[in-house]
Amino acid sequence: MQLASSIRYGGIFVKAADCDYEAYRNLGLICPNCHESVFLVQQHDRHYTKTTKVTSVAAHFNHRPDKSTDAMQECELRVKQITPAEIERRENASRSQRLRLFNRHLWNILQTCYKLKTFDESVILLKSGFKLVAENPNQAQAIFQVYIELLTTIFVNEVPRIHDESEYCVERLIKKTEKEQLVKNESLQFLLAVWRQKIDKKMHIAIYNEVVDCLVQKKHLLILQNLATLGLYNFVCITAICKEKQLPINERLTAYNSLHSQTTNINELVICEVFSNLVDVFCSNNKQAMEAIAAFVRDDVLETIAFTPWAEGFEKFSG
Repeated sequence: MQLASSIRYGGIFVKAADCDYEAYRNLGLICPNCHESVFLVQQHDRHYTKTTKVTSVAAHFNHRPDKSTDAMQECELRVKQITPAEIERRENASRSQRLRLFNRHLWNILQTCYKLKTFDESVILLKSGFKLVAENPNQAQAIFQVYIELLTTIFVNEVPRIHDESEYCVERLIKKTEKEQLVKNESLQFLLAVWRQKIDKKMHIAIYNEVVDCLVQKKHLLILQNLATLGLYNFVCITAICKEKQLPINERLTAYNSLHSQTTNINELVICEVFSNLVDVFCSNNKQAMEAIAAFVRDDVLETIAFTPWAEGFEKFSG
C-alpha cells in the first residue's frame, strides 16, 4: 500500500514515499481500510539469487504477517481507490478535529510546553515588579494591563506576517537549538528530533498556523494575553541578565539559556531598573522602545507555540 493513516494527526493520509523509519515510529500509522497497524518497507533493490536480475521496489506499507492474504488484498484494493478528493476530505476532517480540541483544551495543551511550567509564578513576579517601581498599586496594575493589551493587539495585527514566516520561524528555531546549548529538556529534545522528519515538520507548521488563528479569536484572547504576559516576564528577566552580565544584544540567547536552565540568580536591583525602564517607556509613550519590546514578546509567544508538543497533546486530550 502507498498510503496509511496517522493516528497522531487525526487520520491524515501519509505517503510511503514521504516516510522513513523515524517518522513511521512517531506517526502512529494504520491501514485506512481495516484500521490495523502497518509497518513501513522503504525503497530498496531486490536481487534474485538464481539470476542477475535486480528490480527496484518502491517504498510501501505492509500489514502484519498474521493477517490473511485475502484480507490484505482487500485492503490493497480499497486503498488504491482513494482519490485526491478523499485525501483532501480527510485533511479537512483532521483540521476540524484539531479545531474542536483547541476550543476545549488549547490552554491545557499549551501548558505541556516547558516554557509554561512556571507560568503562575511568572505572573506574580511580573505584577510585583511593577508595584515596586510604580507610584501606587493602581498605577502598577494599570501599566501592567495596558502593556498586555497593547502587546496582544500588536500580535493580532501581525498575523498575516506570522503566517508568511511560519516555516522560516521553525527552521530558525531548529538552527538556534543546533548552534547553542539551549536544549536540556527531554521533551524538547524529542520534539526537535521529530521536526527533522519531513511529515512531522510539515504538520507541526500547519498546526502552528492553526493555533495562531485560534489565539486571535475573541474566545481565546485571554490565552493570548497569558502568553504575552509570559513573554513580557521573559523580556524582563533576559534584559536583566544581559545588563548584569554586560552581554550585547546578539548574546540574548546566552541569557535565555541561563534563565531556562535555572543556573543564575538575577540581582534584584537590576530587575528593578528594568521595571523602571518599562514604566518610563509607558509614561513617555516611547514608540521605538515599545516596538522592540513587542517584537521580543511576539517571538517569545511564537516560540512557545512552536515548542509545544501538539501531537502528544492531541493524544492526551482527544479521549
